[in-house]
Amino acid sequence: MGTPEGIQIQTDADVIGINRRSVFSLAEARSLFPVVFRLTKQCAEKVEVLIGKIEQKSHAKNRDHEEIEIYESQASQLIQDWQTKIQKLGGIPQGHWIVDFDSGDGYFCWKYPEPALEYWHHYRDGFTKRKRLPETIEKVGDGVIGPVSTEPKLNEAVQPT
Repeated sequence: MGTPEGIQIQTDADVIGINRRSVFSLAEARSLFPVVFRLTKQCAEKVEVLIGKIEQKSHAKNRDHEEIEIYESQASQLIQDWQTKIQKLGGIPQGHWIVDFDSGDGYFCWKYPEPALEYWHHYRDGFTKRKRLPETIEKVGDGVIGPVSTEPKLNEAVQPT
């Protein structure tokens, strides 16, 4: 399949595994957050452009089904590449632009476009039961938020959202 009016797709399978650990402290997960945010933002923006092209072609009088399939394939490949990159960084891609980091007691949880890694949930719970981490945060530049206080003890200090 070709690339008619398509998005330039770079299959960057060369993302180096910065952290191959399976369990992260909050500080370790947050140190990876700027990379995870940037990768997710770039991929999400490209996929949105492709979805727009798919919708435009789907509503056209003379639909080009082959072109629509090309855009769908490109979007699928971008998402698969994103998932691979997140896994290489040690994160766990969950659903549509959601990343979990195993804390040993549960998961630090983030969903694009949230500006920071500010939530956590137990292993047995999912995204809908996540709780806000009890920390003071401040802006540290370019839309990324970082921690100010020390790490909480999750079993004692996690507050419901």
